[in-house]
Amino acid sequence: MIGYIGEGESMGKAVIFDLDGTLLNTLDDLADSVNHTLNYFKYPERRKEEVRSFIGGGAKALIKKSLPENVTAEKYEEVLSYFQAYYKKNADKKTGLYPGVKKLVNKLSDENYSIGVVSAKGDIVVKELVESFLGDKVNETLGEKEGIKRKPAPDSILIMMDTLKCKPEETIYVGDSEVDVEAAANAGIKCASVTWGFRDKEDLEKINPLYIADNVQELYELIKG
Repeated sequence: MIGYIGEGESMGKAVIFDLDGTLLNTLDDLADSVNHTLNYFKYPERRKEEVRSFIGGGAKALIKKSLPENVTAEKYEEVLSYFQAYYKKNADKKTGLYPGVKKLVNKLSDENYSIGVVSAKGDIVVKELVESFLGDKVNETLGEKEGIKRKPAPDSILIMMDTLKCKPEETIYVGDSEVDVEAAANAGIKCASVTWGFRDKEDLEKINPLYIADNVQELYELIKG
């Protein structure tokens, strides 16, 4: 079932996707990298479901939530740096596209939609993963960069809209978390929340997103309006 308001309303010709939990299932590689890092610094490991709930605000938030509360700021920076270096080398060991995603992106591209990816993940890793799994079907990518505020600030989405030369009414953002819903609202565009990612459907419904799609076919129909 698709939960949305304004049936028949056109979504326009630009789709901006979140990456983790939306296009790619990155959970295993993230959890492995988090626990490798925690082990290295002799901190307790985290369960995969814990890591799943921590994803959505970028590496800084992920590591902050994964560490014990009494870690100093200096140690936090050391752990974060180690994690980022390790994950960059191991980001594609178990990661893969969610079922139907490649077909969806190919179809949207063939139908002349402009396609962007905006993620809180590091910019270089975002570009490498998107190129590896989706090739040239994605027009532009943007990950975390110094000087650009992370979601839920609208900055990265607005930059992508400017790059794709699309208007707010022509654009929809697709994500899997409360951060994505808030970021899209802050950017003044519609957001579709998918239920196959890192948040349960019940949790998404609590934040009352404008659109909810349970599978790729529903998402495609929603985008087409």
